[in-house]
Amino acid sequence: MRGAAEMRGLALDVLAALERAGLADVARALHDRVFSCSINALLESYEENSVVRWRFKPMAELLLRELKQLSTAQNMPVAERRRRIEWTFEMAGF
Repeated sequence: MRGAAEMRGLALDVLAALERAGLADVARALHDRVFSCSINALLESYEENSVVRWRFKPMAELLLRELKQLSTAQNMPVAERRRRIEWTFEMAGF
C-alpha cells in the first residue's frame, strides 16, 4: 500500500513522543479512540502521478501531529498538556 510507510512513521513518532513524555495512558487512549476505528474512518486514497496512494484523513493526521507537539511541549505543565490533549481528541471527533 503506497503511503503506508509515511503513515506508520507518523503513528510511531507520536507513540514514542507520548511514551517519552510519560503519557503512556494517552498512547493507550490513542489506540482505543483512533487506531481501533475502521479503515474508512482513518484513511483516504488519492492519486499521485497515476499511482494510487493512501494517507490519513485530515482530522486524523491533524490529531496525530497535535498530540506529538503537545507531548513534546517542555514549557507546558503536564496537567495543561493533558487538558489540551483531551480537547484535541474531542475536536477531531475521536
